[in-house]
Amino acid sequence: MKGQQALAIGTLLLTLLGGAIAWTAGTEKEATPAVPGFSSKSAGADLYALTEAVARRSKELDLADLRIQEERKLLEKMKEELRKDLASLDTKVTALEQRSGEREAERKANRQYISKMFKSMDAGEASKRLTLLGEEKAAVLLRELKEKDAAKIMTAMDPAFSVSVTKWMEKP
Repeated sequence: MKGQQALAIGTLLLTLLGGAIAWTAGTEKEATPAVPGFSSKSAGADLYALTEAVARRSKELDLADLRIQEERKLLEKMKEELRKDLASLDTKVTALEQRSGEREAERKANRQYISKMFKSMDAGEASKRLTLLGEEKAAVLLRELKEKDAAKIMTAMDPAFSVSVTKWMEKP
């Protein structure tokens, strides 16, 4: 009976360790486990060896668990640092967006100011100066004017230049 209990415990231990048991039938009445790595003929010796193997494996698992816990702590620390960095970047992006908006407002105010100067000029003089600025800048400035005022200046322009400016004005 003791041999059967040892055999059952050994089988359970091997199953827990992920091993396999090959059963061999000897000349004796009881079947004995053939445990890889164990050459003992005694079930008690095999049970002792298995118990030692389980204890070693348990220590290995405990060490692995400690390493995992340490790595989790490190990951949490890194995660917190990333959160802080992200918050800092968000603050910087918000500040840049605000400055960009302010600069765009300044540019628009400057365009309106310059456009008003061109509006107050004679249409011929305004068209000459806008021609010197180039098609794109002329288009940008003419967009700031009312249609009637822009039309007067464009009528005074060279027809080819006026067409080019119109193409630039159509772009978004």
